[in-house]
Amino acid sequence: MPDFFSDGCVFCFLTDRAFEAEINCSNPLGTGGRLAIGFAVLLRALWKGTHHAFQPSKLKAIVASKASQFTGYAQHDAQEFMAFLLDGLHEDLNRIQNKPYTETVDSDGRLDEVVAEEAWQRHKMRNDSFIVDLFQGQFKSKLVCPTCSKVSITFDPFLYLPVPLPQKQKVLSVFYFAKEPHKKPIKILVSVSKENSSTSEVLESISRSVRVKSENLRLAEVAKNRFQRIFLPSHSLDTVSPSDMLFCFEVLSKDLAKERVLLLRVQQVPNIPISKCAACLKPPVSEEDKLKRCTRCYRVGYCNQ
Repeated sequence: MPDFFSDGCVFCFLTDRAFEAEINCSNPLGTGGRLAIGFAVLLRALWKGTHHAFQPSKLKAIVASKASQFTGYAQHDAQEFMAFLLDGLHEDLNRIQNKPYTETVDSDGRLDEVVAEEAWQRHKMRNDSFIVDLFQGQFKSKLVCPTCSKVSITFDPFLYLPVPLPQKQKVLSVFYFAKEPHKKPIKILVSVSKENSSTSEVLESISRSVRVKSENLRLAEVAKNRFQRIFLPSHSLDTVSPSDMLFCFEVLSKDLAKERVLLLRVQQVPNIPISKCAACLKPPVSEEDKLKRCTRCYRVGYCNQ
């Protein structure tokens, strides 16, 4: 818990009892200062260094009296508890005794700096504590009306930011083959998540490495010298292990693939002179009347007759 809070917050609760002067006993959203005092007792016990273990039973009872979801000794969500604790400390130490009515500040075409400052001052009119000074910030929200295209920009306060935990990664070995036959294949290591990974992630990663459009790449699994699977971009790779052999091939683009390619088969004819027709045994009358060769062996000639 001390790691979560900034040095200013811990210093305020540890060094002196000045925070007790800011306790708001009339705030219906707080605990009358009980949560702030209980938290100060816990911090001092943790930082004093004389306890090998400390049971924060009083602080837990205060939290449970205000939030029934934390009653009992079952496991609870840590992020939900920290959010309640921060908000409860803020309400216990809110310097505003009587909160005035305020309205949301809209941009109306003004600069973001001006709108953000005005929104923050409106927020400080109802919420003013050192918890706000240390932990709260602003979100910029932009909305565009689909009917009249009006743009509305507001700045909303936030106390905490939930961040998703990074997923476990696995490294896949992919052998890349360029479309040019003289280029040697190269081995590329691609990191993907162990869960919810797709072929498109691998193709995008290889595309950035070899500077080839991902739509011109194909991914396949090879085992026992044969293709086992051809993956589409939407296919999942959750069942693919790092030991599997993956091949990635560069193919022709769609524009080039539409072109017609004419293949000519050229066969070398043996240079063997033929002096007479194999049927009538007569030589050709003139040089223009050349004998037609056999299309199989090219060693026999025939005249037109």
